[in-house]
Amino acid sequence: MAALRFLRRFCRRLAPPALLALLVLLDGAPAFASPARTLRFDHLSVEHGLAQESVLDIVQDADGFMWFGSQTGLSRFDGYRVTVYRNEIGRSTSLANNWVRVLHVDRRGRLWVGTDGGLDLFEPDSGHFIHFVPNEPDMRGSGNRHIRAIVDDGAHGLWLATGDGLQHFDMERKVFTPFHHVPADSSSLADDQLNALALDASGRLWVGTASGLDSLARGASSFEHHPLARTGPGERSVEALLVDRAQRLWIGSPGGLAVTRLDRRPLAPRQFGAAEGMRPGGVDVLYQDPQGTLWAGSRNYGLYQWQEGAGRFLNYRHQLTDNHSLSDNQIASIFRDRVGTFWVGTWYAGVNRVDLGSGGFARIVDAADSPEAVDDNKVRVMLDDGAGKLWVGTNGGLRHLDPVSGEGRMYRHQPADPHSLPGPAASALARDSSGQLWVGSRDGIASVDPSSGRFNRQSLSPGEPDGDNVRAMLGDRAGALWVATRGGLHRFDPRTRKIVTYRHDPEDSASLADNMVRPLLEDRRGRFWVGTFNGLDLLDRTTGKFTHYRHDPNNPRSLSHDEVHYLMEDRHGALWVGTALGVNKMVEAADGSIGFERYTARDGLADDAVAAILEDADGHLWISSSTGLSRFSPATNRWRTFSAGDGTIEGAYFDASALRGADGSLYFGGFNGITAFDPKAITDNLYAPRAVITGIQVANRPLAASEQGRLEMPVAGPAELTLDAADSVFSLEFSALHFAAPARNRFAY
Repeated sequence: MAALRFLRRFCRRLAPPALLALLVLLDGAPAFASPARTLRFDHLSVEHGLAQESVLDIVQDADGFMWFGSQTGLSRFDGYRVTVYRNEIGRSTSLANNWVRVLHVDRRGRLWVGTDGGLDLFEPDSGHFIHFVPNEPDMRGSGNRHIRAIVDDGAHGLWLATGDGLQHFDMERKVFTPFHHVPADSSSLADDQLNALALDASGRLWVGTASGLDSLARGASSFEHHPLARTGPGERSVEALLVDRAQRLWIGSPGGLAVTRLDRRPLAPRQFGAAEGMRPGGVDVLYQDPQGTLWAGSRNYGLYQWQEGAGRFLNYRHQLTDNHSLSDNQIASIFRDRVGTFWVGTWYAGVNRVDLGSGGFARIVDAADSPEAVDDNKVRVMLDDGAGKLWVGTNGGLRHLDPVSGEGRMYRHQPADPHSLPGPAASALARDSSGQLWVGSRDGIASVDPSSGRFNRQSLSPGEPDGDNVRAMLGDRAGALWVATRGGLHRFDPRTRKIVTYRHDPEDSASLADNMVRPLLEDRRGRFWVGTFNGLDLLDRTTGKFTHYRHDPNNPRSLSHDEVHYLMEDRHGALWVGTALGVNKMVEAADGSIGFERYTARDGLADDAVAAILEDADGHLWISSSTGLSRFSPATNRWRTFSAGDGTIEGAYFDASALRGADGSLYFGGFNGITAFDPKAITDNLYAPRAVITGIQVANRPLAASEQGRLEMPVAGPAELTLDAADSVFSLEFSALHFAAPARNRFAY
């Protein structure tokens, strides 16, 4: 370590690029990092049947149903339909009170409901609620009925935080034991207004009050008070508490979020701020999911995800331009269910859900609400800058983008500035052999000086607009820059500025097949391939002659379509050709003849209109198209298609808008931004959901809950229901309790 510290200081004194690169390797951080997964939320609201927009707590019961507490009732969700439970006047077995603040499933799988009218236990067999209300002799008022937090005591009881002190409820004896603030007793609660509870591994109960943080050791009756540093009015209140797996105490308050180790006295909370990616403001919800990830819900800035390794938070917020962002920025509840669905309840816009058991895609989108943002999200081309960032060409210009933060500098066309981007859109990018960056547009090409923002323009075909309308560029090993346009193919020498143009000549069969030129590829053998709208060409750069490979309707081994969109050479040296009608793998016979193996939508491709093809580190091919993204495993001939529902961008992808980063991350540009991902992080949710019967009708009359009991379809073996002989006409309603994408669930019956 001493040697590493010395080398780090030495490198920073000299600071040449090679030494800085070495320093990055020594520090163990890759020079190129893929962006974090984007959470693509689906929304469940009052329109779908929820009792109310405010989702104050979320749990999953023993059968697998999801439950949501709100200000006007309790909602149960089976993936397709919401059932609402409310207080009914004159019905003693209905919900005690419609304001449901907290839900808890105990170790026996029973659902407890904390309301503003006391504690309820739900009986699933009958659909009834049993009420338990603290009844104290001094008649302190109704505040003790306002249940605000519930935590299991680790034995046979529940700790309840109320609006009027702490209650312990013995679930076996059905007895409440109260704890209150006593003004003359310093060992009592500091405040009776309780907001949060947490239990650590030693059995110590941590209590968040309106006046700060208290704790109660196991078996004790005296409270300890733990002063917290606060700077603003109202910031003494503790709104949320969590003891994580590492036995650290996380504390949410109107002043933000802090964390402290529990093995030190006095506590020394560390407050999070801008350096850790957290904005000023209150934190009301804390949750650690079964995978150990810690989440925090804020009052104004949405959802935070703690990245333990990076020591920073990721932030997810409501975006006006993204229909699948969080529905609201004031978070009220967080939960992850058994099948991997992640739920986020809000105060004003229902509940959000995303499947964390599958996917892994990030969407890079300019979320600014401006006309420029629309064009900036139409990503036509990408290039690695070699230092962890991307050059991104869009309909709105050229952006130097940090894919992790989403921030970057924008270069645009300025009609009055001859040294700005040549045209409004940046349609092609390449580097020549000297490392110079070049950008192509509808008005020629230009070299780019990123530091000054100066573009030195070059016309390729003066007076011929199509010849300057650039579609693709490639720097070859000899130092030439090849430029594909709508008016032919140009070879440009950056040193001499000499231009050689190749065009289609109807009188010359060895000329370029078509003037509409698209992808270019120099393979490992030095062959130069040119994709056109009239087939695939092989250029002999010595003679300037082209050999043509086209679609032949009578030859199934010919190219599947003449409109060529993309060219890619795989790790084995095989050439893959993306066309307007599928993917083609070039196969060379022993005699040198060339044929093609075709793959289309009939084989599993998302869409026949192929946009781009990239190979990942495991040899899988990722193929973008007009309707989605497909993964193909040539070794097994297996396909898997991903769409916006899996977390990719919505809409089509642009031809040739694809990039493999230095770390193996893949990027595909489309009409609505960039889909980015680490292929190894893409997973499928293979959890087999439990099927349950959710309704029965006999002679078209629904059976009441008391008549049908709790009918569930077991994992193996039949479910049983006995009907009378006269009940010959009946129907069943059933659901699979997998909430990530209910429409994809399939049943056999």
